[in-house]
Amino acid sequence: MSRPGRPLRALAGLGVATSVWIAVRLPGMEREVAALAALANANPVRLAGPVLAAPVPAVPPLLRAVAPLRAPAMPRTFPLVPAAAPIRQAVAASTLSLAVTTPPPAVTAAPPAATESRPDPAFALAAQAYDRLRRGERRQAAALFDAALSLQPDNRQWQADRRALGRRWQLGAY
Repeated sequence: MSRPGRPLRALAGLGVATSVWIAVRLPGMEREVAALAALANANPVRLAGPVLAAPVPAVPPLLRAVAPLRAPAMPRTFPLVPAAAPIRQAVAASTLSLAVTTPPPAVTAAPPAATESRPDPAFALAAQAYDRLRRGERRQAAALFDAALSLQPDNRQWQADRRALGRRWQLGAY
């Protein structure tokens, strides 16, 4: 069991240790910062050659005033659109081959047997209960949930919804 005040003493000890470290380290940090500042001021960086790889052509003052941000035009060494004739031939051949092929035979499967499946009465009662809830009829919804739970007592969702209807106050959040 810890004694009262022990964490406070540990925090005080950490503060003293940090203060001693700063006091010991501060003169060294001052020397390093002064050396770096002297190095930065003594030797400015000078470039040996031009910064741009190619010289920029002179732009007339009128053009400079009209379009100051326009980049110089790049010479085009390739066509923008490939020759259209081979593409047209390929498209014509593909549509022709699609038109010549015969459609696959239609699969004739027997329709499923017409079985009239009646919904489970418990689910029908629960659906009616949810409809009543949407309309705000809480008592009728509770009675319908009770009837559905009498047919299927192991349905957890319906049990939770019925319990929620029995509560006087509800609080919900997303």
